[in-house]
Amino acid sequence: KNKLNSNFKIEVTSFDGLLVDFAKDLKADILIRGIRSVSDFEYEINLAGINKTLCPNLETVFLPTSPDLAVVSSSMVKEIAKHGADVSKFVSSSVNNAIIEYNVSGT
Repeated sequence: KNKLNSNFKIEVTSFDGLLVDFAKDLKADILIRGIRSVSDFEYEINLAGINKTLCPNLETVFLPTSPDLAVVSSSMVKEIAKHGADVSKFVSSSVNNAIIEYNVSGT
């Protein structure tokens, strides 16, 4: 959230339920999905097809990651951080600071 430029009309939020219902509630017609690998793409293209069937006006755009981060996943970062190792090569400085704060305070 901290990395987003205020010039863009982008909001980062969470939801419960189906993504298509959340998109309808927001009157969104485009989903942006990040992909790291071929296996991510296979999963995401199937999901996009289901979403398109449920909500025909909803388009999905795929953004590939940079090659140096293609092997990074949130579960890997969590596992590394859980053991107190440095994750700064894998996350933004604001995320790294939040992880450090969490490891220090436990909250």
